[in-house]
Amino acid sequence: TRASTMALCQDTLFAAVNGGIELLNFGGVRKYSLPFNDVEGSPLYLDIFGDHLCVATSGNYLKLWDVKPREPKPQVPGRQFEDRNCVIKSVKVNCNGTKISILCNHLDEHGVAQADHRVFVYDVE
Repeated sequence: TRASTMALCQDTLFAAVNGGIELLNFGGVRKYSLPFNDVEGSPLYLDIFGDHLCVATSGNYLKLWDVKPREPKPQVPGRQFEDRNCVIKSVKVNCNGTKISILCNHLDEHGVAQADHRVFVYDVE
């Protein structure tokens, strides 16, 4: 596969491909696509918990969808992670889609990524 990262929910495979996310069946047939614009960047990290898909992008944007309906419904259309000196390393969504935890690397004065030991929590509501 060409996917940089993937996540599985029920009978759907979510694959980060070509700057977006493709929703595939187990036969590899595309059912739906979630596009991303140039400002948001490409999807880097995916997390699914229950009916919620959380995505962090190369532009440090967070997006959240309810994937229960046939076509995913945006819950957070795109919010940029505010800390400009951090690069997102991981995201996790809670079971009801109301909180997103974020781990990141901190950029030092030379632009070198260093481990950041803080956990950020984004409250969707």
